[in-house]
Amino acid sequence: DYTPALGYRVLTPFLDLALKLFTRETLWRKAFVAQIAPRPGERIIDIGAGTGVLTRALKRAAPKAEICGIDPDPEVLEGARRLAEAEALDIAYH
Repeated sequence: DYTPALGYRVLTPFLDLALKLFTRETLWRKAFVAQIAPRPGERIIDIGAGTGVLTRALKRAAPKAEICGIDPDPEVLEGARRLAEAEALDIAYH
């Protein structure tokens, strides 16, 4: 059992837009990736990966790192997979 992104399944498609509008995501996400400083060969797991915005940013920062996203919502994970595949990023989602 889990609560869908934004509290209601019908709002899930708006998750990324809501984060951009209400959290200054562009600013803090870049700083967060820099603070994590992923390196080749590291394994990084994003728990509550949602649509995979962070996992994709981490993979772009360190293409040879092993990145995994975990989320209980199959809908957002499927979207995350599609977005990673569109960028040819090898990220495991569970």
